Amino acid sequence: MRRFAALAMSLILSGCWSGPPLFDARDAVPVIADGTYYAREPIAPGGPYPVEKPGDEVMTVRRQADNSLLVTSGGSDDAERVDLRVLAVPLDPVHADRFVLQIERRRRGEPRHDVSYLLLDTRPSPARLVILPCSFAVRSAVEAGGGYVSRDPNSGAQCIFRDRTALLGQLRASLVAETAPGNLLELIRVSDKP
Repeated sequence: MRRFAALAMSLILSGCWSGPPLFDARDAVPVIADGTYYAREPIAPGGPYPVEKPGDEVMTVRRQADNSLLVTSGGSDDAERVDLRVLAVPLDPVHADRFVLQIERRRRGEPRHDVSYLLLDTRPSPARLVILPCSFAVRSAVEAGGGYVSRDPNSGAQCIFRDRTALLGQLRASLVAETAPGNLLELIRVSDKP
């Protein structure tokens, strides 16, 4: 279970869509309530909850005064503590239940760097995190918007967005495409206490 949690956090941190921060806290809304959460692969309805003893695989979420979220995972002796600053930004008024997540890993003393982008879909229960692939169709839009594609043979292609309009356009286009099950994580609330 801890291996999957580490994998889930790794996927969230190194999403296939990244770039410089394109949103700021003024754009954010408080869509994820304070509490303790677990990200898991979707399971069949009514299936068993996979966490018997919440531990390092659990993430705490705390809303900050500027509407950003402080997400913390790990922190015990055998797991690195990870602090993330997350902005949940509405995709558009037509899709009021879907949000862009801008995820920034925070390290003290380090300058701000590139962030990862995911899609949060709150229509199903539980909510789902959608890890978007850097597909061929997306690559041309990224490059047309001044971004580029990193083609590392060890980790696959990564779309580096430099333009907010291009990012939002591709997110909206992804809503009509069928999301592969391997690119989904359910966000399960364990407790309302962070």
